[in-house]
Amino acid sequence: MKKKIAIFHGPMVMGGAEKALLNLLEHLDYSRYDVTLWLKDRTGELLSQVNPGICVRCWGEHLDEKYRSFALKLLKQGKVWEFLYSFFFGALSKAFTKNPQRAKYYQLKSRLVRSGERYDAAILFQALNIQYLPCFLALMKTSNRIAWLHGTFAVPPSKEDVGRFRSYYGQFDHIVCVSEGVKAIHAGYYPELVDRMTVIYNLQDIRQVFDSAREAITEQFDGITLVTVGRLSREKGQDMIPAIAAELRSSGCQFKWYVVGDGPTRPTVETKIRDMKLDDYVFLVGTKQNPYPYISGCTLYVQPSYQEGFCVTTFEAKILQKRIVVTDVPGMREQFTEQMAFFAEPTVPSLVDAIQRALAAPEENIVHEPVTEEFNRRELEKINKLLG
Repeated sequence: MKKKIAIFHGPMVMGGAEKALLNLLEHLDYSRYDVTLWLKDRTGELLSQVNPGICVRCWGEHLDEKYRSFALKLLKQGKVWEFLYSFFFGALSKAFTKNPQRAKYYQLKSRLVRSGERYDAAILFQALNIQYLPCFLALMKTSNRIAWLHGTFAVPPSKEDVGRFRSYYGQFDHIVCVSEGVKAIHAGYYPELVDRMTVIYNLQDIRQVFDSAREAITEQFDGITLVTVGRLSREKGQDMIPAIAAELRSSGCQFKWYVVGDGPTRPTVETKIRDMKLDDYVFLVGTKQNPYPYISGCTLYVQPSYQEGFCVTTFEAKILQKRIVVTDVPGMREQFTEQMAFFAEPTVPSLVDAIQRALAAPEENIVHEPVTEEFNRRELEKINKLLG
């Protein structure tokens, strides 16, 4: 008999965690598991890439509605039991005003549509999100809760925040960390939960990376070409790219740097490119459903992150056997040795130096380690063990 598995996540936007989720869904054994993917809503560039055979349900469609309008809608639709369920937890949220965390939990529970299902295992695939944690715990009925940690905190958490996360993570049976570096950091915050932590690296669709890399793109890759792929956000470090590019230009280097992705820091990066007169050097090409031709065609792949968990795009560049510059953040030393990649601190001077060393290095000095399916088989065994 198949085990019933729920995977709980936000919208399927273009991001490393979402690509890791797609790879997980592609590798699960559906002769063993009946999988339901619970998404916050049906949005995001990667939604169309979810296998059509997977049941997709939404959990967050009503979170922003006022309680009164949500409850009246249930009554108008004749959903009496759902209305009573919502009313009960709405009343509880008001009864616990002196316990804000408990009140928030019940408030969320009053807005969530009941799943009506009990699962053998349920995975919260982005367990660093403080909103997703209580929603998952309120909605998922299971005896095997699994939290997936794809990184660490963007800024050092306060004691109060650590306490909140500790109380949530304490309700999980397993805590998956995507690298030893991520595990070490979280074990420092919650040493009493370290026995529940295990490291599972993100699965990779190796064949798809190679196949998709052959697709043609409009940009002309002539001369030295640098590429960075990822959501434009503070932790990914693209805000440093204009200053790095300006230093490289001043040293006489002629290059083009393509930045693939979009996100909240794009206006800041665009302003810096314009102010530093780098329009002929740095190009923001936006989100691409298929970024692999950019990685495949570049001279050098650069990942200037301030922090990572187990970076998907650098591993994809490793699959394509590119020259790679990375910052020395969690997960990178588990992907690369110093013979395989050029390490830098997450600062402009250090990244400039690493890029210059990478461009000057003879090819015979760089080790390219092939990535095989054995990597996926090893990690999938760990996942199957957790699912039971």
